[in-house]
Amino acid sequence: MTPDERVAVYVLKRFRATGYTRLMDGYDVYQHVRDCPTTRAHVEEQGDGRCGEGTCEVLYIEAEMRCGHGVTYDFTHSESGEIADLISHLAKMDVQA
Repeated sequence: MTPDERVAVYVLKRFRATGYTRLMDGYDVYQHVRDCPTTRAHVEEQGDGRCGEGTCEVLYIEAEMRCGHGVTYDFTHSESGEIADLISHLAKMDVQA
């Protein structure tokens, strides 16, 4: 599995775990795409989740969720803490090798 494929699987799990409310714009589209069993995340050229020289504390992923019915939903996931630190550490190790 390529790194982009791994990120797509991860962000799809995070998307399915969201619990947006009916008050948001586009709720029906969101709910359809979230609940559709054929939905896949499409993530391209996300890089390593860092800013500049590893100074960013947030992992930030933009993905388009696409279901088999042709319905799409743009999803942004961000996360701070240990994952961002790990990515930064592994990137530094790659440079040193």
